[in-house]
Amino acid sequence: MSKKEDEYYDKKIDNGLKKKELEEKYGAHFSEFNELPPEMESQWLNSIEAFEEQFDNAKRITVWEYMDKPDYKTIVELKPYEISKELERLFELMDEKGISLSTLCDVEDAELYRFITEELFQEEMDDIRIPGMMSCFTYEEFHPNAKWDIEQAIDYFFRMTMSKMENIGGDGYDMLYVDTENHRDSAGNKIEKQKVVDCINNFLDSFDKFEVVSYNEKTLE
Repeated sequence: MSKKEDEYYDKKIDNGLKKKELEEKYGAHFSEFNELPPEMESQWLNSIEAFEEQFDNAKRITVWEYMDKPDYKTIVELKPYEISKELERLFELMDEKGISLSTLCDVEDAELYRFITEELFQEEMDDIRIPGMMSCFTYEEFHPNAKWDIEQAIDYFFRMTMSKMENIGGDGYDMLYVDTENHRDSAGNKIEKQKVVDCINNFLDSFDKFEVVSYNEKTLE
């Protein structure tokens, strides 16, 4: 066995011991299937350990404090033509400090700037700082877009449930967007969730496949 192969298997053993330590100390769970190179896996495990160590003693601070209290103007202090440039500056500062903000739908620059300075900056987070780690926020988590949610639910229902995709456990079909909680019989009695799930699974099992002839997720037709 070459020296390179020895180092490879030594690192694999070290990673196995590190996983066991993290499991015993923090209750971590790791999949048996892992395709990461040993060196990369080692870095990943070290990041997990650093996170857990900081998490135990982390205090809660605002996003603005986490970013070391950067200067900014309120939306009313900016002229319309200044907003996009200032928004870009804020995004650069956020990226430097490990803060990410994404949107699922189109949001105007003025609204994004207002949201960041008036809401996101006041949001509390754990004061945990790991090199390369990003704290991620999504605009729609604060301001849900019902139209987008409905469109996604319909699309997912046809692509996953009606396509008979199995759920993660492999004991039925994917029903992420199927309401299995709020069903009642003709007498108004609540039907247990498992019974609803079983009925839907049995229905799907009655057909080899389904074909969507036509539908438009925008108009729901």
